[in-house]
This record gives sequence, C-alpha cells and structure tokens, in this order.
Amino acid sequence: MNGSGFFIENIVLAHKFNAPPHWFSAEYAKSRPRHGLVYVLEGGARYEYSDGEVLNVKKDDILYMPAGIPYLTRCGDEPFLHMTINFNIQGSIPLPRCRNCGENTRTKRDVTKLVEEWSHRQPYYTERCMGLLYLLICSQIKIVRESSMGPEEKLLNAMKLLGENFNQEISIPELAASCGVSEAYFRRLFARVYGMSPIAYLTNMRISYARELLSNTGFPVEYIGYECGYKDPAYFCRIFKKNTGLSPTAYRMLNGD
Repeated sequence: MNGSGFFIENIVLAHKFNAPPHWFSAEYAKSRPRHGLVYVLEGGARYEYSDGEVLNVKKDDILYMPAGIPYLTRCGDEPFLHMTINFNIQGSIPLPRCRNCGENTRTKRDVTKLVEEWSHRQPYYTERCMGLLYLLICSQIKIVRESSMGPEEKLLNAMKLLGENFNQEISIPELAASCGVSEAYFRRLFARVYGMSPIAYLTNMRISYARELLSNTGFPVEYIGYECGYKDPAYFCRIFKKNTGLSPTAYRMLNGD
C-alpha cells in the first residue's frame, strides 16, 4: 500500500451512458467484478442490492459500488443519464454507497474531467486518469469525514492558527482555507459556534493578552500593543478602550502590581 489505505491497480472503464426509460440491467446480479463510481447527471434509477437495501438515486447523487456486491438496476419513466468509472484496487475505500453532492460542483467537475480524458485518449491519458481518480476518491473521503464532524471540529485548524498567530496578520480567507471551506461558510459557522465574528474573536484574544501584560509587566504601552498585533500605538489604545472602557494606562493603574 502507499499509506493511503488503497492502491489503484487500473481503470477499466470511464464513460457517460444514457439509459432509456424502463431500462433494466442484471449485469451484476451475481457479483460486481470491480469497484465503480457512478455520478447521476439527469433522471434516476433504482438499485436493488442482494442484502435487501434499495437505493432510489437521483440527480447529483454519487454512488460507490464496491467489487463483489450483487445488485440489479431499474429505470422508471425517465432516461437515466450518468457517468461511470470502473476500476480495480487493493485495499478498501471508506465511502457510503450513496451521497448527494447538492451544490458541490467540484465532484461533478472532477468526474466529468476524468471521463472526458478517458474518452479522448490522448497520449498518457491512462496516467492522467489514474491521478484524477486518486484525487477524486481522496476528495470524496475528505467530504464524507468532514460531514460527520461537529461544528467545533470543523474549526479546529482555524482555532489552532489563531492561537499560534494571534499577534500576526491573519486574514479570513486564510482561516477559511485552513478548514477547507469557503469564506462565507466559515464566517457563518464561526458565528454559530462562538457567537461572534472571527475578527471579534481575534480582537478578544489580543485584548486579553494585552490585559495580562499591562497587569504583570512594566513593558511600555507601545511595546505591548506591538506584541498583541497592533503596529499603530494610537489604534491599539482606541481598540483597547473600546473593549475595556479604559485606556491601557488607566487599566494598568487600576490592575497593575
């Protein structure tokens, strides 16, 4: 193994297929010989597994079909347009049988790119497709893992970044990127978990540290402001007073040793 838990041996097929209304397939009624990923573009179908599970798949569903599992496929009154990637691997892939991608266009884009590369068959297409399949599978594993995480867990990387660099320049896009989410989603999630914006949280961290230094050291106010991430002493004083009701000098006089 390569340390990731699975090793892709080869890709057997990658294509787009439009199954007609009332299409029925018993191709894998005995056993599926290889692993597969199916992305639904339009319409839907019914997958009937030998263990009794039934999946009615729809647009933007992605299915993971492990090798060795028997099933039947049936279509209803509409065509079933989908993309399929069949491949052989060593190891296992921790993915659910079906997941709806919703507005996550990246999954659709990744599957489409692989299928197009396979169908065009330009020089080194097999190597490119192998790389694309590794990226596709790993991104799906990441999405599934993150979907099972609680809100606070999703923000762990950002909180670590804030804790280690609160006195440095930290941007919201940088914090969002550390969590692997969009800036807009990061802002919403952060406010839901901590009841304030990321900037307000950062300011609280800085002011808390400034209070500690003012109370327990004799460092000049300008130096303390700089140590807390404020290069402009006047701006530091304004922010400090806004958050505490006192200037740094007045706070020191009341709380210093």
